[in-house]
Amino acid sequence: LSACLERHNGCNNRTSFRPERLIDLTGRNPRLRLESQLVENEYIEYATLSHCWGKPQTRSCQLTTLTLVDVMSVIPLEKLSKNFRDAIAICKELKIQYIWIDSLFIIQRDAADWAAESITMVNVYGGGILNISASGASDGSQGCFFDRKDMRRCQFPLKINKYKHVLYDSYLHCPLEARGWTLQERLLSPRAVHFTRTEVFWECNTQFVSESSPF
Repeated sequence: LSACLERHNGCNNRTSFRPERLIDLTGRNPRLRLESQLVENEYIEYATLSHCWGKPQTRSCQLTTLTLVDVMSVIPLEKLSKNFRDAIAICKELKIQYIWIDSLFIIQRDAADWAAESITMVNVYGGGILNISASGASDGSQGCFFDRKDMRRCQFPLKINKYKHVLYDSYLHCPLEARGWTLQERLLSPRAVHFTRTEVFWECNTQFVSESSPF
C-alpha cells in the first residue's frame, strides 16, 4: 500500500469526494459518522469492503431507520459479521481511520435512501484509498483469514500462452467473483487487496501480484 501511494503515479488520482456515511474506527468500538460531522474540506482516507452477503442468517447488522440513531453512538463488534470484523482489523493494522460498508451505510428497505446513495457508488469506490475484498468468503460468517498450509517455494521452467494470466485466472474462481456487483467495485477501486483461501492478492492500476508471485 505504501509503495503504491508513494510511487505509482497511475494509481493516485486523489479525489475530494467524501461518502455521506462512514464508520469511524477510533476508540474501542466503531461508530457511524456523517459527512457533515467531519472537518470541512479535509481530505479523508477510507477503505471500502467487497463481500458476499450470503444467507440471511449469516448477515451482519444492517442500517435501518430504527438502528440509525443507535449506530451513531456505537456499533458493538459482537453484532458484526466476521467479514466486517476482519475488515476493521485490517484497517486498524494499516492505520486507516474510516471504512465504508454497503449494508451499514445504505438504509435497508428505504427506496429513497437507496436511490440517493446508489448513484454515488462510482465516487465511493473510486475515492477509497483501498478496497478490502473478502474474496474467499461465500457469506459473512467466514471472514478474510483462512487456515492454510505453508507454501513451499520452488523454481521450474514454465511456458504458458502469453494471453493467459495464471494468477488472475485462479483468483476469478473465488466465491466473491460470482457476485454481479464485484466487477464494478473492483474496476472502480484504485487499489485492492484480495483475501482468498490460498493466498493474498494485491491489485492496483499499476500492478497485480500475490504472496506466491510478489514481482
